[in-house]
Amino acid sequence: MTNSVLITLDGSPLAEQALDFVPRLLKPDTKIRLLTVLGEDRAVELASLASTIGHVGYFSSELPQVHLEVDPQEAISARNYLLGMAERLEMKGYQVTVEVLEGRSVVEAIVETANTGGYDAVFMVTHGRTGLSKLALGSVTEGVLKKAKCPVIVVPGHAS
Repeated sequence: MTNSVLITLDGSPLAEQALDFVPRLLKPDTKIRLLTVLGEDRAVELASLASTIGHVGYFSSELPQVHLEVDPQEAISARNYLLGMAERLEMKGYQVTVEVLEGRSVVEAIVETANTGGYDAVFMVTHGRTGLSKLALGSVTEGVLKKAKCPVIVVPGHAS
């Protein structure tokens, strides 16, 4: 029986498709936490990727650890977005809390939250990246699947 789930949202309509599955899979007394991560700068992630796969030139193999300073207004907007999504679920009887994490690796933030929060499952949507975009941008879903200690329910995203 599922009592508590973590649902990750990135602000995209694609990610919101995870919410469509909630009434199909979860009873209204389920506790839901909606999470968004305002993560590391993509340029730093790309530089790290290039250095690990052996590219030389512009990228240094000794990149400093970077902590992104998130604009306070961006964090407020993210929280307001999650509160709007929470309201949709609360109207159906779910108990919903929201959390915005800042300035960290998206995968690590989701995994740490999932592994320490006592969740029965994580719901997330895959963006379906392939080829070079997957290599360059990585797969948050794949990273969470590999590292989370609870089941990860992956909803295939469909562009509208």
